[in-house]
Amino acid sequence: MTQQTLLKLLKEEYRFLITTHESPDGDALGSEIALALGLKSIGKDVIVVNEDKAEQRYNFIDSKIDIVPPENLQDNEQNLNTTMLVLDTLPDNTGKKMQMLQRKVSRIISIDHHDTNQASQLPQGYYQPKASSTCEMVYDLLKALNVKIDLSMGEAIFTGMVYDTGSFRYKKTGSHTLFIGSELVKLGVNPFKIHTIINQSNTKASLILHSRVLSTLEFFQNDRIALITMPKDMLIESGSTFEESQTIINIPLGCRSVEVSIFFKQDETGRWKCSLRSKGHFNCLNIAEPMGGGGHSTAAGFKLKEPMEMIRQRVLESMEQLLT
Repeated sequence: MTQQTLLKLLKEEYRFLITTHESPDGDALGSEIALALGLKSIGKDVIVVNEDKAEQRYNFIDSKIDIVPPENLQDNEQNLNTTMLVLDTLPDNTGKKMQMLQRKVSRIISIDHHDTNQASQLPQGYYQPKASSTCEMVYDLLKALNVKIDLSMGEAIFTGMVYDTGSFRYKKTGSHTLFIGSELVKLGVNPFKIHTIINQSNTKASLILHSRVLSTLEFFQNDRIALITMPKDMLIESGSTFEESQTIINIPLGCRSVEVSIFFKQDETGRWKCSLRSKGHFNCLNIAEPMGGGGHSTAAGFKLKEPMEMIRQRVLESMEQLLT
């Protein structure tokens, strides 16, 4: 789907349901809220529905619009005239309840910037893998729709861009990314405020969790691979939340010799996930996609469908072969 095709749909349709992936992060929330506010400003009927709650640190942007859990929807609230917009992910990654809700809408469109080695298998959607973030894509869509971007939309977009670019330092940060950032600052967005909220608002419990997870640190392949593990008991005993564990994976990359960081993490319900990060010399998608996951070449992940120890060994063996 081209941008023009998507713009035509956004102009012609009236009723939209916007959602994103489980455990929504800054880019997921920012793009949802900005697009919802933008569509509402041009007279559209919009509802935002997420499987999981967001971290409290994002209250300053998600307070601008109600985000409801799928179980709170009345059966008659969704009908065949509703278009579901799935932001920052694919429909299969929105959660079990949201996947059930997909049967009640007329069409599902993904809007996403993630990389893939399987482009021909993507569902209907608008994809821009060169974009720094889904928020960058949403900014361009709103401008093309002649939406007057206000401070609330601007803060949401800037939050997502800061989150997904690592404060404008990751590989996909381009001149257009920085141009958008500049325009949003002119609008009144405060970069120091956003950076502080995203990167310096961790709880004491999260610091305890960080220290315990780092105590599991292991090195492989002449210290080129770092692996950390977080079983659910560690998470629960720390008093932290699963969402607050997301950034731990980046810490081992601060080591000069480490090229790839692997993080096996278990949430409170016992579900295991694996996150992968690299400095750019290794394509994380080569590991994540065969496991049913996705992401970017430098940041990817997948859910475990087999015992953790079995998957851990398989990931290490595959990664060591690819790094040899």
